[in-house]
Amino acid sequence: MTPIRACRALLIAATVLAVHGCAVHKDEAPALTGPSTFVVPPPPAGPTARFTVAPEKPTAGIAALFDGTSSCPEGAFTGGCILSDRNLVSFVWDFGDGTTASGRTASHRFRTFGSFSVSLTVVSDRALSASTIRPVAVDPGVPPKPDFVFSPTNPAIGQSVSFNGSTSIPGPGHTIESYSWDFGDGGKASGAGASHLFGSAGIFNVVLNVTDEVGQTAVVSKAVSVAVPTETTAPAADFVFSPTAPTTGQTVSFNASQSKAAAGHSIVSYSWNFGDGGTDSGVTASHAFNTGGTYNVVLMVTDDLGHTGTVSKAVPVSSASALTTKTVVVQP
Repeated sequence: MTPIRACRALLIAATVLAVHGCAVHKDEAPALTGPSTFVVPPPPAGPTARFTVAPEKPTAGIAALFDGTSSCPEGAFTGGCILSDRNLVSFVWDFGDGTTASGRTASHRFRTFGSFSVSLTVVSDRALSASTIRPVAVDPGVPPKPDFVFSPTNPAIGQSVSFNGSTSIPGPGHTIESYSWDFGDGGKASGAGASHLFGSAGIFNVVLNVTDEVGQTAVVSKAVSVAVPTETTAPAADFVFSPTAPTTGQTVSFNASQSKAAAGHSIVSYSWNFGDGGTDSGVTASHAFNTGGTYNVVLMVTDDLGHTGTVSKAVPVSSASALTTKTVVVQP
C-alpha cells in the first residue's frame, strides 16, 4: 500500500471511531477496571440470655432469687456484654415446675424437691430473642420433728386416751400436712389429735408419723402403759341440798360438785332420782316435792371408764298446810 492509501485508511478508521466508539447507552453498566470496595453489612447480632440463682441450691418452700441482669442485648463474652446501644425489652422465666414469671429478676418457691430445668428467654428491641436453660437442684430442707402428748398418762383398760400431735415442729419454710397414728394394738387414726381405747392391759408402743408439704416424713414413738382397773377406780358420789327441811311445793336445790373421781379419771355424767318419780341430770339439779313425806334421793355418777358410784340421802318434806296454824282468842 502506498503512503497515500495508508493515510486515507487511518483517516477513515479515526472517523468511524469518532462517530461510533464513544456512544454509551444509558442502560449499560460501566466497565470495571479494578476490585470493588462495596461490603455487604452483617446481620444484626442477637441477644445472649444468662442468669444466676441465689442460693445456688434452693430449699423447697423457701424463696430463691433468679437474676437475668447479666443477659446482653447484642452478644456477650466472658467478661460481660459487647458494647451496644440496644436494650432488652422482655424477660420470660419458666421454672420447670409448671410456673412462669417475667421481669429481669424473679422470686420463686419450689413446692417439691428435685432437679428442675429453668429457662430464661430474652427479647431485644430489634425483636431478636435468645434462650438459655440450666438445671437447678432443689434441696428438701430440714425434715419435721414429730412429738406428741397423751392424757391420762396411766390409762386403764377401756379408758379413753387423748393424743395430741400439735407439738410437732415443721422444718424452716415448711408446714406439716398430715399426721398418722398407730396405737400398737392394731388401731390407727389420722389428724393432729386423736383418741383411743385400749382393750387389754400392757405396754403399747404408740407411733406418730408426720409428713410435710414436700413429702418429708419423720416418726416418733412413746410407750403407753395400760393397767387393769381396780375397785378403787370407782368414783365417789356425794351431794348437798338446800333447804334441808323443805315444804311441799318448795324448790329444793341439789349440788353434786363434791363428788370425786379416782386419781387420773373424771366424772362424765350425773343422774338424779328424787324418789317421787322425778329424775334429772347434771352436776346440779332442782326439784319440788308435791306431797309431804321423807324421800330417798339417789345420785349416780359415772366416770370416763364407765364405772359408777351412788349415794342416797333422805329429804324430809313437810306439808305446807300442817305448818299453818290459827290463833283463837277467847273473850272472858
